[in-house]
Amino acid sequence: MKRFLLLFAITLSFWAVSEAQTIVSTEPSNRNVVLEEYTGIYCGYCPDGHRIANAIEKANEGRVFPINIHTTSDFSTPQMASHPDFRTTQGDELSQPSGVSSYPSGSINRSTTPWVMSRSAWESKVNSILPQASPVNIGVEAVVNPATRELTVKVEYYYTADEENPTNKLTVVLNQNEIIGYQASASTNPDFVTADGLYRHQHAFRMALTESVWGDVIPVTTAGTFKEKIYTVILPETIKNIPVDITELEVVAFIAPEKANIITAAGAKVDIPAENKVMLALEDQTVLPTDWFFDTFNPVVKVTNEFDTEVTQFDVIVSVNGTDYTETFTGSLAKGASTVVDFGDLDASVFTGNYTVSISGFDNINNTDVTGHLIVDWTKNDNSSGFSGMRFNRNAFSKADFSFEGKLNNVGLDFSENPKFQIASGVTGANNTSTAVLFYLHGSWGNAGKPANLIFGEANLSVLTDATISYSYAYSDGTFGGTAPTIKVLASDNDGDTWMEVNSIVATQTNIGSNSALYIPAASSEYLKETVDLKDYVGKNVLLKLSVIPGTSGNACWIDEVSIDGTYGNVGTVSVDTKQVNFGTITVSTYEEKEVTVSNAGTGDLTISSILIKEDDDSVFELVDVENGITLAAGASTKIKIKFTPKIEDLYLAELVINTNDPEKPVSTVSLVGEGEGNSVADEFISNSTLKIMPNPVATTASLVYNFTGTNVTAVDYTLADVTGKTVANLGSAMISAGENNLKFDVSNLSAGKYFLVITANNSAVQQVPVVVEK
Repeated sequence: MKRFLLLFAITLSFWAVSEAQTIVSTEPSNRNVVLEEYTGIYCGYCPDGHRIANAIEKANEGRVFPINIHTTSDFSTPQMASHPDFRTTQGDELSQPSGVSSYPSGSINRSTTPWVMSRSAWESKVNSILPQASPVNIGVEAVVNPATRELTVKVEYYYTADEENPTNKLTVVLNQNEIIGYQASASTNPDFVTADGLYRHQHAFRMALTESVWGDVIPVTTAGTFKEKIYTVILPETIKNIPVDITELEVVAFIAPEKANIITAAGAKVDIPAENKVMLALEDQTVLPTDWFFDTFNPVVKVTNEFDTEVTQFDVIVSVNGTDYTETFTGSLAKGASTVVDFGDLDASVFTGNYTVSISGFDNINNTDVTGHLIVDWTKNDNSSGFSGMRFNRNAFSKADFSFEGKLNNVGLDFSENPKFQIASGVTGANNTSTAVLFYLHGSWGNAGKPANLIFGEANLSVLTDATISYSYAYSDGTFGGTAPTIKVLASDNDGDTWMEVNSIVATQTNIGSNSALYIPAASSEYLKETVDLKDYVGKNVLLKLSVIPGTSGNACWIDEVSIDGTYGNVGTVSVDTKQVNFGTITVSTYEEKEVTVSNAGTGDLTISSILIKEDDDSVFELVDVENGITLAAGASTKIKIKFTPKIEDLYLAELVINTNDPEKPVSTVSLVGEGEGNSVADEFISNSTLKIMPNPVATTASLVYNFTGTNVTAVDYTLADVTGKTVANLGSAMISAGENNLKFDVSNLSAGKYFLVITANNSAVQQVPVVVEK
């Protein structure tokens, strides 16, 4: 575990010895503006404040510098663990003399009394300051070392005229952009809303780099005064629960006589050293799924090198609901060159309900091994992509209970019409649980009349003789006086193309609540239970939708404990004779076979739709003569034969997965265990091969010649490695046989030095032959 010193204990500052002006102008100029916006994640009007501040910054590029400050208040204190915590002690210190009493409020150079004013006045005040002459100029530049996370900020100031105050103070602060997280009323600043309804927070105040948030003393303020100051800090991995992303940082420096009346300012984005920087562009060419039922998906990306640094290796990662898939490129990409990375068909059956796919580049660039030592130029926006949606399995369940705790299966949150709802934890649910679904009702959020939907599927009601769906809800108007929300149940028997209304109620208030705080049920007894008959859909496969439609206003509505229930008819019931097959210890390259018996213990037919082996990366377990799609009558059984062939000395684990139409247990699993002993393949190769490289040393091409007299080894891979063990070239694969074998290879692209030709047989490196390259 990494340890970090306290932030303010690690900040260092000192007057530089150098007096040579390099980044600050010595020509008279006008004042620049610091816009300190006091904001919060639960502030309904704050995104509009962000929108106004961003527009002012864009209209006056390089002259207006926003700083977004979250103070310890009801507007910024996280109500849920998943919400970002932007609060800082220094932010609280800044707010104390500002006069802030409502949010958002903004200070324009701290030039008014009180400093803060409403957002409608910001632009006018900024425009009145920008034409005014400034007696001092500021220059700033910043760079971070990705390996050590050391941030170095250089600030220069030059007084072009006498400043009326004999002393001033220089303040330098660090902001962070592109922090993704919750924000109330995010839709009022739509350009900063992500595809999944979260918010892209910008200019978030992280810390002051000066000894005090009010600045370091400038002792001389007469015309011609020049000074340079250097600040360094080791950046922590996180501040509160927010990661400190070194590629999204900016610094703002400003000068003021004391705390108020900022004279002028300057800012800079935090750069990455050239030796740690490449510029790769990722173009997502994935064909996205178009419906809710699909078995595989195929991520494809095109990567282009847009920088002078040659790229010989990188990883692209596809993450699906937290499961990562990695593809590695090796080769050579000069500036302007491109390559296509194709992940092939990935199994989609592992996720149901909401899924999120993120495609990110780039890791392990040029074999750096440690993320961040060589990173993509942060000024590029095209090093990631992604999409989200919902997916369901066929015949996923007949009867099911949904409490919204832990991993969610077979339920999705549909944000397409109304994104103002979420699964909330740390609350009181309907059955003494700590999780429920929260639907926001406040009229200012603009969601009146817009359905927020929970979708469940696919329900196989064909095996039931009757069926119902029930749910529990709690609702408070919060004394807003709005109309109550409507709760509807809908069903679709054509994969969601059309929906039919099954039931509709107007919610009854279960608690008066408040108009100044979020209503959270205090006890499970506050929930009311509703049960809806699904008789018209018995005998069908259906998707079910539970829809909460806000009225004109209100506080909150909660949904919990959704249940699909009914009575089974004649159905098949799966029975597997074991939970684990242990092959014991088997000699490498030999095999053992064992059987699993599957029986039908039910009264109806049992269909085995598929049998497969999962989590077997080394392919040492295989099915023997197994058929899919077989049907077992009541009382019948079948045997599944499994073969285990260890490749090297190792312990192997995998899982046999049996998919059936058993409505209670559609998926049955059996763990597979086996161990390989005695690396006979490697031993035989070493003892039965005589290897020689000709010529050696070599300048361009050479041949590996060896005589193999063994019998077991059938396939080998060839690579070239440097003296550190790093692979520098893949030379291909070959099927070898008894007698003389030959490999020709090219070293013309390699630098002079010593290398090793590595021969791998059955996943085991069995020989290394020295190769000397001369030029």
